[in-house]
Amino acid sequence: PIDTMQTMTMNLTVTDGSLNFANDYSAVGATYANASHYSLTGPIDTLNALLMDMYWEAAAEFEGTVTLTLSVKDNGHYGAGGGGWITAPIVFQISGINDAPVITAYPSASYAFDEDTTWTFSQASGNYLTISDVDVGSAVMEVDIRVSPEVAYLKINNVGPTVTTTDATSGIFTFNFQANI
Repeated sequence: PIDTMQTMTMNLTVTDGSLNFANDYSAVGATYANASHYSLTGPIDTLNALLMDMYWEAAAEFEGTVTLTLSVKDNGHYGAGGGGWITAPIVFQISGINDAPVITAYPSASYAFDEDTTWTFSQASGNYLTISDVDVGSAVMEVDIRVSPEVAYLKINNVGPTVTTTDATSGIFTFNFQANI
């Protein structure tokens, strides 16, 4: 068996994303070609500590297969012939998750105004809403806008509850509020 204080060489490679470590291992001779390939030489205890401190980071919205390849050699400390590389690939299948849509209200999510007035949401007036969803991209999304019927009603471009492509791209949505006193 190898003495735990003798040095070994270890290579770590990932096919996508980057390998990172919670602590700095440059003092033990950690070098890397880039964030997806590390080469380290050090005592086996130190290399094991590094492996327990390692984490992998993918690009945003990554889905697919990633292979982490770990190669180790004992630098000739055990057996005849100088010791060769032992390689172990580990394959991970990364599945996408359904990210929640995002609704943003500009300039804020809270508005105050007098009764019996009209509140217009438009980019021109500085009061507008946007929606996005990284899973949908530029595909069609369904939006459900509800207004409490006992306190308000909704008009979109003063044409009732129908929105055309022109209405949707113009950025104007009008909410008319009425109160019974």
